[in-house]
Amino acid sequence: VSLSTFVGGLFGFIFKGVFINELLSGVILSITIGMLVYIIMFELLGHIIENKSKISTCLGIIVGVLILVISILL
Repeated sequence: VSLSTFVGGLFGFIFKGVFINELLSGVILSITIGMLVYIIMFELLGHIIENKSKISTCLGIIVGVLILVISILL
């Protein structure tokens, strides 16, 4: 998920003025968010529930949310 996000962002940055307008950007972002929600809800959530180490799972989620909040604020 992380690698595809990085590569997609890199392509979007490179071809920003050439091929991508506001409508296409909105469509691409909507599809991407939909795919991420699907992966999180149906693939990763099952693994998190079955994980035996609940403390490390909770810590990982908290650290991930903190990194997300910090990156949004910057």
